[in-house]
Amino acid sequence: MGELQHSRIQSREGTGLALYNVNQRLIHHFGEGAGLHIESELEKGTCIWFKVPNTQSL
Repeated sequence: MGELQHSRIQSREGTGLALYNVNQRLIHHFGEGAGLHIESELEKGTCIWFKVPNTQSL
Protein backbone atom coordinates (compact mmCIF):
# COMPACT_ATOMS: atom_id res chain seq x y z
CA MET A 1 0.00 0.00 0.00
CA GLY A 2 1.35 3.43 -0.95
CA GLU A 3 1.93 6.27 1.46
CA LEU A 4 -1.25 8.21 2.28
CA GLN A 5 -1.01 11.96 1.91
CA HIS A 6 -3.63 14.26 3.47
CA SER A 7 -3.37 18.04 3.57
CA ARG A 8 -5.11 21.33 2.96
CA ILE A 9 -3.95 23.39 0.01
CA GLN A 10 -1.69 25.97 1.65
CA SER A 11 1.14 26.51 -0.80
CA ARG A 12 1.46 28.50 -4.01
CA GLU A 13 4.23 26.18 -5.19
CA GLY A 14 3.85 23.67 -8.01
CA THR A 15 1.03 23.57 -10.51
CA GLY A 16 -1.82 23.91 -7.98
CA LEU A 17 -2.29 27.68 -8.32
CA ALA A 18 -5.95 27.33 -9.32
CA LEU A 19 -6.61 25.04 -6.34
CA TYR A 20 -4.84 27.52 -4.07
CA ASN A 21 -7.04 30.32 -5.47
CA VAL A 22 -10.27 28.36 -4.90
CA ASN A 23 -9.15 27.44 -1.38
CA GLN A 24 -8.40 31.07 -0.52
CA ARG A 25 -11.79 32.17 -1.88
CA LEU A 26 -13.61 29.56 0.25
CA ILE A 27 -11.72 30.66 3.36
CA HIS A 28 -12.31 34.34 2.64
CA HIS A 29 -16.04 33.84 2.08
CA PHE A 30 -16.84 31.21 4.74
CA GLY A 31 -14.03 31.57 7.30
CA GLU A 32 -11.10 29.46 8.48
CA GLY A 33 -13.21 26.29 8.86
CA ALA A 34 -13.84 26.17 5.11
CA GLY A 35 -11.50 25.07 2.35
CA LEU A 36 -10.31 22.40 -0.05
CA HIS A 37 -8.90 19.13 1.24
CA ILE A 38 -6.97 16.49 -0.68
CA GLU A 39 -6.24 12.83 0.02
CA SER A 40 -3.90 11.11 -2.39
CA GLU A 41 -2.52 7.60 -2.39
CA LEU A 42 0.24 6.72 -4.82
CA GLU A 43 -1.02 4.52 -7.67
CA LYS A 44 -4.52 4.46 -6.11
CA GLY A 45 -5.99 7.88 -6.85
CA THR A 46 -6.80 11.26 -5.42
CA CYS A 47 -9.91 12.53 -3.68
CA ILE A 48 -10.57 16.28 -3.46
CA TRP A 49 -13.43 17.72 -1.41
CA PHE A 50 -14.40 21.07 -0.01
CA LYS A 51 -15.82 22.04 3.35
CA VAL A 52 -18.16 24.97 4.00
CA PRO A 53 -20.23 25.72 7.10
CA ASN A 54 -23.94 24.95 7.14
CA THR A 55 -25.56 28.35 7.65
CA GLN A 56 -29.11 27.23 6.91
CA SER A 57 -31.49 26.97 9.87
CA LEU A 58 -33.52 23.79 10.11
